[in-house]
Amino acid sequence: MNTFSGNYENGIFTEAIKNKRCDALITFNKIEKNKNNGILCQGENNHTRIQRNQKISNNSMAGIKAVDGAVLSIIDNTIMLNFGQGILLVESTYAHIEKNLIS
Repeated sequence: MNTFSGNYENGIFTEAIKNKRCDALITFNKIEKNKNNGILCQGENNHTRIQRNQKISNNSMAGIKAVDGAVLSIIDNTIMLNFGQGILLVESTYAHIEKNLIS
């Protein structure tokens, strides 16, 4: 288990560059108290999976944010007390969201 806490920008950032596929797996972490988003995923062909994270909380913006055509799988996470949205899907993004505690 990792802890991503108190970063000046995002806790975790995944990006698909030059149409190369990104298949990141973010699992079993505590992601909290970051200045921007807890997790930011961006780019066409970004297929990040966010699963079974113990805590995605107290981030200054969204807990999880998808931009620029990212396609996410968000399953069985605890997402709470973020100052923006719990999960933010910007135009042209998609997510499969299942079994999360979001408050």
